[in-house]
Amino acid sequence: MAEWTDKRMDDLADQVRDGFARVDGEIAKVREDVKETRAELRSEMQEGFTRVDKQFDRIDKQFDRIDKRFDRIDKRFERANRWALAIAVAAIGLLGADVLQGFGGDVTPPPGAPASEAVRPAK
Repeated sequence: MAEWTDKRMDDLADQVRDGFARVDGEIAKVREDVKETRAELRSEMQEGFTRVDKQFDRIDKQFDRIDKRFDRIDKRFERANRWALAIAVAAIGLLGADVLQGFGGDVTPPPGAPASEAVRPAK
């Protein structure tokens, strides 16, 4: 077995120091690479988020247009419902008046017609 002389110990210490210096240098490079990669990823992610935000804005505008269309359609249906209700009420009123006349009310002849032309309801 070889003896450890001061020279050999110094050589070993130098090699260990050099090895650690190389490892320290590599670690510094890796840290720099990680920083650069992180910055690139953040930039890419921010660009992606910006694109997604723009897409959401476009979709929101489309929904706003659709909502306005539905509002106009709702107003049309409301008007149609009011007209249908008015027509139904008028029809019921006319039917009611016709039915009430048929329950014994005398019907006067049209103006200028003789009284004999008056229509009486059947009993």
